[in-house]
Amino acid sequence: MGYAVYEINRFDSQVPMQRGYGVRCKCHHCGCRAMIDRGISYLCYSCGWYFCEKHRTFARNETTDEAIELDCFAGTSSQVCERCAEKLKTGEWK
Repeated sequence: MGYAVYEINRFDSQVPMQRGYGVRCKCHHCGCRAMIDRGISYLCYSCGWYFCEKHRTFARNETTDEAIELDCFAGTSSQVCERCAEKLKTGEWK
């Protein structure tokens, strides 16, 4: 059994969402039309939406330049969207 298609609730909601590398979608960045899938390689581990390579980054501590590790369902990761990375830098999002 793989993770091509499965359903799980969004991080901030009780509404199930189809996820997996077999689910095609557009990047969730406003105005971006890049086609991606909903596999974990495109997932923002902070907000739970999916972003293409252009709109996804790694959260970094500005003082030490080390990756900020986020606890998530997949363990820990620092892969986040641009919006969440900015919020993490300013301390607005923890």
